[in-house]
Amino acid sequence: MNSTGFPTLPTELLVEIISYFPSLPVPAKYQDLREEYRERAQTLHALTRLCRSLRRVFLPIMWERVEVLLKLRTDGKDTFFTSWKRPLAIELVRQLEIVTVRDSTLATYVKTVNVVLTNYSCKNVMQEFVRCLPLFPNLATLQIVGVPEKHAPCFLDLSDAISHEKLPKLPSMRTAVLPGYATELLRYCDNLRFVASSSRIQFFFKMNISPHLAQFRALYGSSSSPEVQGRICEEPIPGNTHTKPAKTRKVLVLKGASPITWSAFVFATRTTRL
Repeated sequence: MNSTGFPTLPTELLVEIISYFPSLPVPAKYQDLREEYRERAQTLHALTRLCRSLRRVFLPIMWERVEVLLKLRTDGKDTFFTSWKRPLAIELVRQLEIVTVRDSTLATYVKTVNVVLTNYSCKNVMQEFVRCLPLFPNLATLQIVGVPEKHAPCFLDLSDAISHEKLPKLPSMRTAVLPGYATELLRYCDNLRFVASSSRIQFFFKMNISPHLAQFRALYGSSSSPEVQGRICEEPIPGNTHTKPAKTRKVLVLKGASPITWSAFVFATRTTRL
């Protein structure tokens, strides 16, 4: 038992120290990935191996996040995606196995899943990924960082995994950041408050699945493409304010634009999609 030094600091102070390590923002694009975002997990892993008292404090914090991120090369070459596909897949499966198989009690700590998925061994990785999502009862944030299309899984890979694993609803989810191929997951998240996606028409078309959705953002891969941001709120229907309770309708408020009714927006995107 340590009686002096770092392990004897109050738990609140230890947690405060860890909070100074930067975390990947939500939402994020793959261009936002930096080596510094990996330092938090590496430090926590080291601290949990120092002594029992530190392990008791830092183990729950370490597994609040299942985080598998790549290192972004600065020379602009595309080869790093190819060289990192296999390590990314192996690390994701390893972490998921730890919290769901080796020690399933760790699954209750998981609140955020931040991952990069590629088309390496896609069928097996996707099935394992989908299998584990409902095993995290406190999962609130899911962020799948999109990669260039030629390295990304396809829509059918995820759809097949969902069918194979019979994915149930994910009621604890509040925030979802998904690339276009993963928007199928939105159908299983009825309590989302915030959604961001790189998908365009398909994303907007499926957004009305969550009655609690309050904000959304469309993330486009090109820096020259403006991000579409907005919020969804309710307003009284004109001419029905005398009724009790007053009838309301959903209104989509786009940033820098006039409000439009949600039903009109869904109809417009449906027409565009067809």
